[in-house]
This record gives sequence, C-alpha cells and structure tokens, in this order.
Amino acid sequence: MESPEGVAAKRRVLVDALTMCLERSKVCAVVDAQTIRSVLASGASEIWREGEFHLEVVWKILCQQPGLSAKEVAPPLLVFKAFEAELGVQVRVPQALSALPRGEQVRLRDELQIGKDDFAQTLAELQRLAAAAQAEEKPAPAARPAPNEPPPPASPSYARPHAARKNPGARRGLALGLSVVALLAVAGALYVSFRDPSSGFDTADVAPLIKLTNARRQGRSLNARIDDPRWNGLTRDRQTQLVGQVFDLESQKGLHVLTLSDGTRVRATASDLTGRRAVLVR
Repeated sequence: MESPEGVAAKRRVLVDALTMCLERSKVCAVVDAQTIRSVLASGASEIWREGEFHLEVVWKILCQQPGLSAKEVAPPLLVFKAFEAELGVQVRVPQALSALPRGEQVRLRDELQIGKDDFAQTLAELQRLAAAAQAEEKPAPAARPAPNEPPPPASPSYARPHAARKNPGARRGLALGLSVVALLAVAGALYVSFRDPSSGFDTADVAPLIKLTNARRQGRSLNARIDDPRWNGLTRDRQTQLVGQVFDLESQKGLHVLTLSDGTRVRATASDLTGRRAVLVR
C-alpha cells in the first residue's frame, strides 16, 4: 500500500501536469493558472479517487467561466487523457468529449502541440520536484534530551492568533484560503448535481427519420437507442445523412452532442461542440 507521502506526491504530479496542459491552452488566457492549480489541488482527493482521474468537474467549472467555451476547454483535457499511460492513472473525460469522433479529438489535441517527448520531459521534472518536496516535508526525528536536562520551554503559541489578527497579510491569506474552500464547495456541489443529471427526452419529432427509444438528456448531450428495423438495411451514407438530419432538429433544443447506440455499442455520434458539425457512423 502506498504511503500517505507517496499519495501526496502523486497527487501533486497529476495536478501540476493538468495545470501545465491548461497553461498551454487558451484557458489560462482567461483564468489565472495559479487560481486553477489551487482549486485543483484543494479538490484533488475528489477528482482523483479509486485509481481514476475524473475531469467532469473540471470541464463543468471551466466551461461556465465567462470567456470560455467547450472549444477552448476541450484541447487541454484531451491532451491530458492522451498521456494517461505516462501518468499512470486512468483518465475519465466528460461524455461530451468521449463522444467526439476520433479524428476530431486528434485535431483538438494537436492545437496544443504537446508531443510525447515534450510531455515526458515535463512529467519527469514534475516528478523530481514532487519527490524533493516530499523529502523536505518529511519530519526529522526528534532529538532525545540529554540525561537530567530539562525539557525546552513550551512555545507561546497562544500569542499567535492575536498577532495574526493584527497582521493584514494574515487576513488576506485567510481570505484566500476561504475563497479556495468556497470554490471547492462549488466544485463538490457541481459533482453531486451532475453525477446523474439525465432526464427523459421526447424524440417523437424525429421518428419519421429514425425511431429512437430510451432517450436521455444530460446537459447539452442526448443519448438514445436506435429502435428502427430499417436501420441495418440502410447504406452507411444514408445512415450518416439521417443522423445529421436528426442532429439538426435536436440541436435547435440546445443540444450539442448526440450519441446513438443499439443497446450494446455506440453506432453513431454527432456534435458541434468545437464549432464544426461532425457526424460519425460506425
């Protein structure tokens, strides 16, 4: 079992690696990188759990920031996902990103121009820094007092709170700490509220095109099952055309991602999250 110090070092590396990806994107042109890192570090125990790194909360918070949209937030999260083997952790991306066609995911990742060697070099440096910090934070063994030597006087710690109250810097530090806690509370609330937010969705308007059942809406995404006996008899081009027509109709209701399955696997996806309409039929 990994020691608490080892877990803390691993957590630091993951947070710093994700922050690095965000810094190289357009996200940090809008949101300060240190602010992002502070929030990630504070909420790391929730984001990284049971061997998985969950990006859903990060996605939701960043996409809600003024001046940011899915188009800016998607590339750094997809880059982080692409290097999960090097990070040694399974990265869970939001469904809105996993539903994108593979080619579109690659195009978005390439916007950041972070190659494998570049990432590996940065990761090695982050691991070195985390190991050094871990060594510094490890408490030194307490020295034993010499025989018959009286113990040192107790530190007057009772006076410190009064000094802090007179210190404007301490007040600012406390305010910053509270702001981080408040941001973390928002993140936690978002995580709870988005854990199972899907609701039923009426697809009767597209039944003449494709009969769908079990439609569930989750934010700007729609998942549904193809329950149309005509589907398998159609050519790939005709299937693509119909999925595009369905997406055009449903996108008028504020949807940006459409995922259609046959009950066992995904058969088609459509999205315009990045400003370009993409339809993929498998």
